[in-house]
Amino acid sequence: MRTKRSAADPDPAKAGEAGAAGNPAHPEATPGARRFPPARTLGAWRRAARAFLGDLETPAAEADHIAAHVLGLSRLELTLHTDRALTRSERRRLSRLIHKRKRRIPLQVLLGEVDFAGVVLRVRPGVFIPRPETEGLAERAAAFLHEGGPSTAVDVGTGTGAVALALAAAVPGLQVWATDRSPRALRLARENARRLGLGNRVRCFRGDLLEPVARRRPPFPLRAVVCNPPYIAPGDRGRLPPEVVDHEPHEALFAEDGGLAVIRRLLLQAARILPAGGLLALEIGEDQGRRVAALLTGAGLWEAVRIERDLAGKERYALALRGGGSPPGTGGGEEG
Repeated sequence: MRTKRSAADPDPAKAGEAGAAGNPAHPEATPGARRFPPARTLGAWRRAARAFLGDLETPAAEADHIAAHVLGLSRLELTLHTDRALTRSERRRLSRLIHKRKRRIPLQVLLGEVDFAGVVLRVRPGVFIPRPETEGLAERAAAFLHEGGPSTAVDVGTGTGAVALALAAAVPGLQVWATDRSPRALRLARENARRLGLGNRVRCFRGDLLEPVARRRPPFPLRAVVCNPPYIAPGDRGRLPPEVVDHEPHEALFAEDGGLAVIRRLLLQAARILPAGGLLALEIGEDQGRRVAALLTGAGLWEAVRIERDLAGKERYALALRGGGSPPGTGGGEEG
C-alpha cells in the first residue's frame, strides 16, 4: 500500500525549488551546516556537487540529475558543456535543490517525477515513491497478462498508479482497477493516468485492499491481482535510510506480524475474487520468501507457488495461481 498527498499540495518541482526565507544563495543552510561552495561554470558545479553529496550512495548521478533538471540538458550534454557559464538564477535554483538533497529529501520529490517501467510518473511529497524493484513485479504480471484475450487486473495500494499504469501501457486492451485507502493517492494516480492517456483503461477505487472491487463486475475476465504491500516490520524502522523513514508515508511501509499482517489479509481477499488459474503477484521483503510461500501453500487455495529474485539476487516476488477452494465473498466499495 503506497500513499498519498492532497490536491491542495504544491507542484512537486516548484516545491523542490521554492526558497526559504533568508539568504537566497544558501536558502537551505542551517546554523553549523556545510555550505555549498560557489561555482560559476557547469563543470565546477558538478565537481563541487559530487563532493557536497559525498555521504550519499551515488553522489555523481544525483548531482547530474539535479543539474539536468534545472538546466534542461541531457546527461550527455552535461559532460559536453563543462565550460558553460551558469546564470545567477540557475545557480540559485541549483543551490536550493542541492541543499534540500543534502537534507535527504528524496531526489524524485525534488525533480517532481520518476521513470517507472517506461512510463514517467509525477510524484509528490506524502505519496510513496515507486522503486526499481517494483518494476520487476509489473513485468512479471504483464508477461502473464499478455497470454490470452482481453482481461482485467487489480493493482492493490496503487499510490502514484505506478503498477497499474505500467501494466496498462504494456498490455494492449488490458483494463486495470487500482485501489487505495487514501484519496490523496487516488488523485495523483488519476492525474498520472490522464497525462499518459490511460484514463479510460485505469479506474481508481477508494477502500481497503480488494474490498472496493469485491462485488463489482469487471469489464473483462479478472485474471490478476498485483500488490506491493507494506511489508517492513515496525522493529526494522531504524535500519531504513532517512529518505524513507522521514519522508515516506509509514502506512505504506510498515505492517505488524513481522511485516506479514497485510499480506495475510490480502491472500484471503484475493482468493475470494480470483477465478481458478488467476495470478496473485506480490512484492515481499528479502527475508520473507519462505514464510510467504508457507502462507500460500498452507491456505490450500493456491498452486504453482514460487518465489523469484530481483536483479540484485534478493528474494523479492511471490507468485501463485488460484487453485481450488471456495472462500466466502467480501463487501463492496465506492469508486472514489
